[in-house]
Amino acid sequence: MNFLGGEAARTRSVKITVKVAAVLGGLCLMLGFIALSVSFVAYNPAFYDREFEKYAVRFEYRYDTVNGTYDYDFDKDEYKLVGEGGKYRRAEWLSPEDLKLVRDKIVAYFSGRDESLQTYVTFVGDAAPSAFYEDIELSHMTDVKTVFTAARIFAYVMLPLGLALLALSFFLGPRGTRLAAPAFGAAAGAGVILAVLAVIGIAIAIDFDGAFSVFHQIFFPQGNWQFPADSRMLAVLPENLFLDAGIYIMASGLGFSVLLGAAGLIYTLAKRRKSPSALLK
Repeated sequence: MNFLGGEAARTRSVKITVKVAAVLGGLCLMLGFIALSVSFVAYNPAFYDREFEKYAVRFEYRYDTVNGTYDYDFDKDEYKLVGEGGKYRRAEWLSPEDLKLVRDKIVAYFSGRDESLQTYVTFVGDAAPSAFYEDIELSHMTDVKTVFTAARIFAYVMLPLGLALLALSFFLGPRGTRLAAPAFGAAAGAGVILAVLAVIGIAIAIDFDGAFSVFHQIFFPQGNWQFPADSRMLAVLPENLFLDAGIYIMASGLGFSVLLGAAGLIYTLAKRRKSPSALLK
Protein backbone atom coordinates (compact mmCIF):
# COMPACT_ATOMS: atom_id res chain seq x y z
CA MET A 1 0.00 0.00 0.00
CA ASN A 2 2.84 2.37 0.76
CA PHE A 3 4.28 1.64 -2.64
CA LEU A 4 0.96 2.38 -4.30
CA GLY A 5 0.54 5.55 -2.27
CA GLY A 6 4.02 6.75 -3.21
CA GLU A 7 3.40 6.01 -6.87
CA ALA A 8 0.14 7.98 -6.79
CA ALA A 9 1.91 10.93 -5.16
CA ARG A 10 4.60 10.88 -7.85
CA THR A 11 1.94 10.74 -10.55
CA ARG A 12 0.15 13.77 -9.07
CA SER A 13 3.48 15.60 -8.83
CA VAL A 14 4.23 14.94 -12.50
CA LYS A 15 0.76 16.11 -13.54
CA ILE A 16 1.18 19.35 -11.61
CA THR A 17 4.63 19.85 -13.12
CA VAL A 18 3.24 19.30 -16.61
CA LYS A 19 0.46 21.84 -16.14
CA VAL A 20 2.69 24.47 -14.55
CA ALA A 21 5.40 24.01 -17.21
CA ALA A 22 2.79 24.28 -19.97
CA VAL A 23 1.22 27.50 -18.67
CA LEU A 24 4.58 29.12 -17.90
CA GLY A 25 5.88 28.03 -21.29
CA GLY A 26 2.92 29.62 -23.04
CA LEU A 27 3.38 32.86 -21.11
CA CYS A 28 7.13 32.96 -21.79
CA LEU A 29 6.57 32.39 -25.49
CA MET A 30 3.98 35.17 -25.72
CA LEU A 31 6.06 37.65 -23.70
CA GLY A 32 9.16 36.82 -25.70
CA PHE A 33 7.41 37.45 -29.01
CA ILE A 34 6.03 40.79 -27.81
CA ALA A 35 9.51 41.81 -26.66
CA LEU A 36 10.91 40.75 -30.03
CA SER A 37 8.28 42.90 -31.74
CA VAL A 38 9.98 45.94 -30.19
CA SER A 39 13.03 45.15 -32.30
CA PHE A 40 10.90 44.65 -35.42
CA VAL A 41 9.73 48.25 -35.01
CA ALA A 42 12.71 50.07 -33.51
CA TYR A 43 15.28 48.64 -35.93
CA ASN A 44 13.16 48.91 -39.07
CA PRO A 45 13.98 51.86 -41.39
CA ALA A 46 10.71 51.33 -43.27
CA PHE A 47 8.75 52.08 -40.09
CA TYR A 48 10.40 55.49 -39.75
CA ASP A 49 9.90 56.26 -43.44
CA ARG A 50 6.17 55.53 -43.14
CA GLU A 51 5.90 57.66 -40.04
CA PHE A 52 7.85 60.54 -41.59
CA GLU A 53 5.51 60.49 -44.55
CA LYS A 54 2.42 60.16 -42.35
CA TYR A 55 3.31 63.11 -40.13
CA ALA A 56 4.92 65.21 -42.85
CA VAL A 57 8.32 65.06 -41.19
CA ARG A 58 10.14 66.86 -43.98
CA PHE A 59 11.86 69.14 -41.53
CA GLU A 60 10.65 72.16 -43.41
CA TYR A 61 8.96 74.20 -40.71
CA ARG A 62 8.63 77.47 -38.92
CA TYR A 63 8.00 77.52 -35.21
CA ASP A 64 5.20 79.76 -33.98
CA THR A 65 6.56 81.23 -30.72
CA VAL A 66 3.12 82.52 -29.72
CA ASN A 67 1.02 79.40 -30.18
CA GLY A 68 3.81 76.87 -29.72
CA THR A 69 3.02 75.07 -32.98
CA TYR A 70 4.97 73.90 -36.02
CA ASP A 71 3.95 75.02 -39.48
CA TYR A 72 5.19 72.68 -42.21
CA ASP A 73 3.29 74.30 -45.06
CA PHE A 74 4.41 77.85 -45.64
CA ASP A 75 6.00 80.01 -48.29
CA LYS A 76 9.76 80.14 -47.74
CA ASP A 77 10.18 83.42 -49.63
CA GLU A 78 7.34 85.07 -47.72
CA TYR A 79 8.82 83.90 -44.45
CA LYS A 80 12.17 85.44 -45.29
CA LEU A 81 10.43 88.81 -45.45
CA VAL A 82 8.98 88.31 -41.96
CA GLY A 83 12.41 87.84 -40.46
CA GLU A 84 13.52 86.27 -37.21
CA GLY A 85 12.60 88.97 -34.72
CA GLY A 86 8.83 88.58 -34.86
CA LYS A 87 6.32 85.84 -34.21
CA TYR A 88 8.19 83.03 -35.92
CA ARG A 89 11.48 81.41 -35.12
CA ARG A 90 14.11 80.97 -37.84
CA ALA A 91 13.06 78.28 -40.29
CA GLU A 92 15.28 75.24 -40.27
CA TRP A 93 14.87 72.56 -42.85
CA LEU A 94 16.81 69.59 -44.06
CA SER A 95 17.33 68.03 -47.42
CA PRO A 96 15.80 64.57 -47.92
CA GLU A 97 19.35 63.18 -47.84
CA ASP A 98 20.04 64.65 -44.41
CA LEU A 99 16.70 63.44 -43.06
CA LYS A 100 17.63 59.96 -44.28
CA LEU A 101 20.97 60.34 -42.51
CA VAL A 102 19.15 61.15 -39.25
CA ARG A 103 16.94 58.08 -39.71
CA ASP A 104 19.86 55.78 -40.49
CA LYS A 105 21.73 56.97 -37.39
CA ILE A 106 18.68 56.29 -35.22
CA VAL A 107 18.37 52.72 -36.52
CA ALA A 108 22.12 52.06 -36.32
CA TYR A 109 22.32 53.46 -32.79
CA PHE A 110 19.34 51.53 -31.44
CA SER A 111 20.53 48.28 -33.03
CA GLY A 112 24.04 48.66 -31.62
CA ARG A 113 25.80 49.16 -34.96
CA ASP A 114 26.79 52.73 -34.04
CA GLU A 115 27.99 53.91 -30.65
CA SER A 116 26.98 57.53 -31.19
CA LEU A 117 23.59 58.96 -32.11
CA GLN A 118 24.76 62.52 -32.68
CA THR A 119 24.28 63.49 -36.29
CA TYR A 120 25.78 66.49 -38.05
CA VAL A 121 23.65 67.96 -40.81
CA THR A 122 23.60 71.15 -42.79
CA PHE A 123 20.37 73.08 -42.47
CA VAL A 124 19.42 74.94 -45.62
CA GLY A 125 20.86 78.42 -45.41
CA ASP A 126 23.66 77.45 -43.02
CA ALA A 127 27.25 77.54 -44.14
CA ALA A 128 28.43 74.53 -42.15
CA PRO A 129 27.05 71.35 -40.56
CA SER A 130 25.75 71.56 -36.99
CA ALA A 131 24.79 69.02 -34.31
CA PHE A 132 21.22 67.78 -34.65
CA TYR A 133 20.57 66.76 -31.00
CA GLU A 134 20.84 68.66 -27.75
CA ASP A 135 22.59 67.00 -24.79
CA ILE A 136 19.33 66.23 -22.94
CA GLU A 137 17.93 64.57 -26.07
CA LEU A 138 21.04 62.40 -26.40
CA SER A 139 20.73 61.46 -22.72
CA HIS A 140 17.14 60.35 -23.19
CA MET A 141 17.88 58.41 -26.36
CA THR A 142 20.64 56.58 -24.49
CA ASP A 143 18.01 55.47 -21.97
CA VAL A 144 15.66 54.48 -24.81
CA LYS A 145 18.42 52.35 -26.32
CA THR A 146 18.90 50.66 -22.93
CA VAL A 147 15.19 49.76 -22.82
CA PHE A 148 15.26 48.43 -26.40
CA THR A 149 18.38 46.38 -25.68
CA ALA A 150 16.80 44.97 -22.52
CA ALA A 151 13.69 44.02 -24.54
CA ARG A 152 15.84 42.21 -27.09
CA ILE A 153 17.74 40.30 -24.39
CA PHE A 154 14.45 39.50 -22.66
CA ALA A 155 13.11 38.08 -25.93
CA TYR A 156 16.23 35.97 -26.48
CA VAL A 157 15.79 34.47 -23.00
CA MET A 158 12.01 34.04 -22.92
CA LEU A 159 11.52 32.50 -26.36
CA PRO A 160 13.82 29.49 -25.87
CA LEU A 161 12.69 29.18 -22.25
CA GLY A 162 9.06 29.07 -23.36
CA LEU A 163 9.83 26.44 -26.00
CA ALA A 164 11.80 24.40 -23.45
CA LEU A 165 8.95 24.47 -20.92
CA LEU A 166 6.40 23.50 -23.55
CA ALA A 167 8.69 20.68 -24.67
CA LEU A 168 9.01 19.53 -21.05
CA SER A 169 5.23 19.47 -20.66
CA PHE A 170 5.01 17.48 -23.90
CA PHE A 171 7.52 14.79 -22.94
CA LEU A 172 6.19 14.43 -19.38
CA GLY A 173 2.61 14.18 -20.58
CA PRO A 174 0.79 10.84 -20.92
CA ARG A 175 1.29 8.98 -24.16
CA GLY A 176 -1.48 9.52 -26.63
CA THR A 177 -2.32 12.98 -25.31
CA ARG A 178 1.14 14.58 -25.10
CA LEU A 179 0.05 17.59 -27.16
CA ALA A 180 -2.70 18.31 -24.66
CA ALA A 181 -0.49 20.06 -22.12
CA PRO A 182 1.35 22.38 -24.60
CA ALA A 183 -1.99 23.20 -26.23
CA PHE A 184 -3.51 24.03 -22.86
CA GLY A 185 -0.46 26.15 -21.97
CA ALA A 186 -0.64 28.06 -25.25
CA ALA A 187 -4.35 28.78 -24.75
CA ALA A 188 -3.87 29.82 -21.11
CA GLY A 189 -0.85 31.99 -21.89
CA ALA A 190 -2.68 33.67 -24.74
CA GLY A 191 -5.64 34.36 -22.49
CA VAL A 192 -3.47 36.11 -19.92
CA ILE A 193 -1.64 38.18 -22.54
CA LEU A 194 -4.87 39.16 -24.29
CA ALA A 195 -6.34 40.32 -20.99
CA VAL A 196 -3.25 42.42 -20.23
CA LEU A 197 -3.20 43.91 -23.74
CA ALA A 198 -6.90 44.74 -23.43
CA VAL A 199 -6.29 46.63 -20.17
CA ILE A 200 -3.37 48.54 -21.72
CA GLY A 201 -5.38 49.33 -24.85
CA ILE A 202 -8.31 50.64 -22.83
CA ALA A 203 -5.98 52.81 -20.71
CA ILE A 204 -4.40 54.29 -23.84
CA ALA A 205 -7.79 54.89 -25.49
CA ILE A 206 -9.13 56.65 -22.40
CA ASP A 207 -6.10 58.82 -21.68
CA PHE A 208 -3.14 58.49 -24.03
CA ASP A 209 -1.25 61.40 -22.50
CA GLY A 210 -1.65 59.95 -19.02
CA ALA A 211 -0.62 56.46 -20.17
CA PHE A 212 2.32 57.96 -22.06
CA SER A 213 3.42 59.81 -18.92
CA VAL A 214 3.08 56.72 -16.69
CA PHE A 215 5.06 54.64 -19.19
CA HIS A 216 7.91 57.16 -19.17
CA GLN A 217 7.87 57.48 -15.40
CA ILE A 218 8.27 53.70 -15.13
CA PHE A 219 10.95 53.19 -17.76
CA PHE A 220 12.66 56.60 -17.57
CA PRO A 221 12.57 57.63 -13.90
CA GLN A 222 15.56 59.90 -14.56
CA GLY A 223 13.02 62.45 -15.80
CA ASN A 224 14.95 63.40 -18.95
CA TRP A 225 12.04 62.71 -21.29
CA GLN A 226 10.40 66.14 -21.48
CA PHE A 227 11.64 68.62 -24.06
CA PRO A 228 10.78 72.11 -25.31
CA ALA A 229 8.17 72.34 -28.06
CA ASP A 230 10.78 73.35 -30.63
CA SER A 231 12.96 70.30 -30.01
CA ARG A 232 14.36 68.99 -33.26
CA MET A 233 14.10 65.45 -31.93
CA LEU A 234 10.37 65.91 -31.26
CA ALA A 235 9.93 67.26 -34.77
CA VAL A 236 11.43 64.07 -36.20
CA LEU A 237 10.02 61.68 -33.57
CA PRO A 238 6.64 63.16 -32.59
CA GLU A 239 4.50 61.69 -29.83
CA ASN A 240 2.14 60.09 -32.33
CA LEU A 241 5.04 58.16 -33.84
CA PHE A 242 5.53 56.42 -30.49
CA LEU A 243 1.78 55.81 -30.29
CA ASP A 244 1.95 54.08 -33.66
CA ALA A 245 4.98 52.07 -32.54
CA GLY A 246 3.05 50.91 -29.48
CA ILE A 247 0.07 49.98 -31.64
CA TYR A 248 2.27 47.93 -33.99
CA ILE A 249 3.91 46.12 -31.07
CA MET A 250 0.57 45.42 -29.39
CA ALA A 251 -0.96 44.32 -32.70
CA SER A 252 1.93 41.89 -33.25
CA GLY A 253 1.51 40.51 -29.75
CA LEU A 254 -2.25 40.33 -30.21
CA GLY A 255 -1.98 38.53 -33.53
CA PHE A 256 0.55 36.00 -32.25
CA SER A 257 -1.46 35.41 -29.09
CA VAL A 258 -4.69 34.91 -31.02
CA LEU A 259 -3.09 32.48 -33.49
CA LEU A 260 -1.24 30.41 -30.90
CA GLY A 261 -4.07 30.58 -28.38
CA ALA A 262 -6.68 29.64 -30.96
CA ALA A 263 -4.62 26.65 -32.07
CA GLY A 264 -4.23 25.50 -28.48
CA LEU A 265 -7.89 26.05 -27.67
CA ILE A 266 -9.12 24.24 -30.77
CA TYR A 267 -6.92 21.23 -29.99
CA THR A 268 -7.97 21.21 -26.33
CA LEU A 269 -11.69 21.37 -27.14
CA ALA A 270 -11.35 18.72 -29.83
CA LYS A 271 -9.60 16.31 -27.47
CA ARG A 272 -12.17 16.93 -24.76
CA ARG A 273 -14.97 15.94 -27.10
CA LYS A 274 -13.17 12.73 -28.00
CA SER A 275 -11.97 11.81 -24.52
CA PRO A 276 -13.07 14.17 -21.74
CA SER A 277 -11.59 11.99 -19.01
CA ALA A 278 -8.19 11.51 -20.58
CA LEU A 279 -7.23 15.14 -21.18
CA LEU A 280 -4.93 16.64 -18.59
CA LYS A 281 -6.05 14.34 -15.83
